[in-house]
Amino acid sequence: MADLAQVAQPDREAVAAVKAAFRSLPGSFGAHLSFFVLCAAYIAAYLFAASTINQGGMISIVSMFSTFMLVSGPILLAAAILIELDRVIRRERSQHPLADLAKGLLTFFTRDGRFARGLPLFLMLPPFMFVFAQVKALIPVFQPFAWDPAFDHLDRVMHFGRLPWEWLQPVLGFAPVTLVLNLNYNFWFLAMWIFLVHFLWVERSGIHRTRTLLAFFLTWVICGSLLAVLLSSAGPAFYGRLGLSPDPYAGLMAYLRAANEALPIWAVPVQDMLWAGYTGEGGLLRGISAMPSVHNASALLLVLAVWNRSIFVRSVAIAHAVLIFIGSIHLAWHYAVDSYLAWAVTLAIWWGAGAVARRWEETPLARNFSMSQAGHRQPA
Repeated sequence: MADLAQVAQPDREAVAAVKAAFRSLPGSFGAHLSFFVLCAAYIAAYLFAASTINQGGMISIVSMFSTFMLVSGPILLAAAILIELDRVIRRERSQHPLADLAKGLLTFFTRDGRFARGLPLFLMLPPFMFVFAQVKALIPVFQPFAWDPAFDHLDRVMHFGRLPWEWLQPVLGFAPVTLVLNLNYNFWFLAMWIFLVHFLWVERSGIHRTRTLLAFFLTWVICGSLLAVLLSSAGPAFYGRLGLSPDPYAGLMAYLRAANEALPIWAVPVQDMLWAGYTGEGGLLRGISAMPSVHNASALLLVLAVWNRSIFVRSVAIAHAVLIFIGSIHLAWHYAVDSYLAWAVTLAIWWGAGAVARRWEETPLARNFSMSQAGHRQPA
């Protein structure tokens, strides 16, 4: 109890850190100028494209922002808790973990220059994600679903005459296994927030942080918007609902619905809600898209971003990415080729982002901000 009481005491150093952070904000916005240029170009491209079509499928900006804040707030807090738990228990092996965790959470976004470092891009996230959600909802308006038969055929050709789900079903076709894969698939949302919270606030300024965050935003733009429109496809779960026949995924969908009767397989009701949104039957959830897989692209990006970390962190990221790939097929979200293209594009983005980051970090805007951050204690 004494340890917890100490946490509540005023921290003059924390107050001073906040004041210093506010003084650093102008430099931070300048150091992140490249991201704002990218976001502005993304918004401008969307507005131009949207002006050429009937925008009946648009998402309300009010509902999108309110949903974003309601969902992101708790998930952001959960991500910060997990990061602090890792620091207190695994890395620092604290003798007073509860008190250190509480104190760490109270100062999470202010210590070590984090406030100024993370705020600019955090403020950019809502408009960026709003445009992403709009584009995703309007994919079939920009380009009607037309590529599903081609991707189904390519999957069969590349996997020795059978579809990937048919190879996996004898091993994975048990409700408890499907539940575990679905849990990992849903954990992706928290994993992405852990990724963002760490690289927005915790990771020190420099080439690796800039490269990783630039690759993150470019992955969503290129895979989630540009290629998703050009290669417009719905995915295995919706193959039969599109009126395509014969439906080679009917057996998989029948299994998933039966498994959902035994255990909660959340992919099934979510797919139903997405279809209701697509057909205009009252569903609020919109955004059917298969090729390329943003889930698999971002899961690989997470692996690349933590490759220089401990073997434990690297192994967890690899396991998560492998299960995302398997789950994307088994849960009928994606064709395997969706993942193959996503991986190839992500690797190209990672390479390109590295070259851009090295050049950007040499500019006066980035260099001056990094120097101002050098006075703060940085994480190991």
